[in-house]
Amino acid sequence: MELLKKILNQDSISKWRVPSISEKGKFHIVRLLIDGNLECDCIAGQYNRFCRHKQKVGEILTKKGIHFKAEGQMKIPRSY
Repeated sequence: MELLKKILNQDSISKWRVPSISEKGKFHIVRLLIDGNLECDCIAGQYNRFCRHKQKVGEILTKKGIHFKAEGQMKIPRSY
């Protein structure tokens, strides 16, 4: 992985802009990292928690048959 990272001179393969629901006109950046993880720049993503932005990108990747890791991205149901 380190060699691939040096050859590409980057730490991500692709990135997407996903609109924020809570802040109109704002977008969050979701990146597919070389190690297969998804990373989002939103508050939840900064703590490697589930976020809607990673979910949307994950849906796109799944439809395209692209494999990715879902670590830290499980949606935990709330008990109300």
